[in-house]
Amino acid sequence: MLASMVQHISNSRVSKQLKATDIVEMAYACCFNLFHTDTQFKPWPFGVYVVTDWSYVKRINNSNYQSQFCWTSTYLGPPPNTIDRSIGSVKASSSVDSDLMGSKDGDERLKLTVHYRMIDFDKSKLGFFFLNPKFTRIYGTTLDDIFSSNIVITPKPGLFPIKNE
Repeated sequence: MLASMVQHISNSRVSKQLKATDIVEMAYACCFNLFHTDTQFKPWPFGVYVVTDWSYVKRINNSNYQSQFCWTSTYLGPPPNTIDRSIGSVKASSSVDSDLMGSKDGDERLKLTVHYRMIDFDKSKLGFFFLNPKFTRIYGTTLDDIFSSNIVITPKPGLFPIKNE
């Protein structure tokens, strides 16, 4: 759902480039497939909150890339103006994740990762009476993900990098 919103959110605008407010609104909207109210926000009645990671890479040539990392989190609340976010600056790099390497100069890739992070989690709150979710430790932290999913897409031209406004 998030990938589809990325590709279509700015269709009716003159400026196609995404803004910080766009990724916050998309992150909030993509929560509605599980959370039908504001339950992804404090006090987290289901025991989970949602984090989205946005990793954008543009190939300049075979050894030079531009990249930007951004994230949103529903740890705070209520929505959508208090959804926590970070819009990274565009950086030059000589190596990137192999999933994000383009095959020709000018290729762009976006890796979207959606995490459902546990906080005071009780599996029965989400209806998991028989299923035991597999928890994944987030690298370098003490946080656990209940579910984490990612997709790599080729964004429409002009959407990235995200403007921090």
